[in-house]
Amino acid sequence: MRNLSRKALCLAAVAASATLGVAATGTPAFAAAQNASVYTTEGHKGGMGNFAGDASRSSSKERWNACDHRKDGYWTVTTLKWGTNHKYSVTDKGQNDGVCKLRDDVNVPEETKVTITVCLQKGTHGALKYCKSATGRA
Repeated sequence: MRNLSRKALCLAAVAASATLGVAATGTPAFAAAQNASVYTTEGHKGGMGNFAGDASRSSSKERWNACDHRKDGYWTVTTLKWGTNHKYSVTDKGQNDGVCKLRDDVNVPEETKVTITVCLQKGTHGALKYCKSATGRA
């Protein structure tokens, strides 16, 4: 139950600005955005990443996060990638503290396909493990 409510909270935080854009103006804040969510593959859903289009109606920046759901010594790393030269990451070292780490400081060209990948990592130099990807659209 706790993970379900945390997932709902993370998804709501990531997608809130798009909803507000529609409610305030009656038209979508962006035309072709496709949100994406993905869990790590270790079987415990210990890490989750979410992607949403523009961070707000007045911003052209996208929003994505990393959510660490287990106290297991691993961090959750979420990477956003598009094209061949654009790759950005965010890491949640929170160990299931209920606070997802958010990024909303990168602008992806509208209607661009993005790949969001979530992995678990043991410390700063640990190998990325249990990775899974999903696609979305800015």
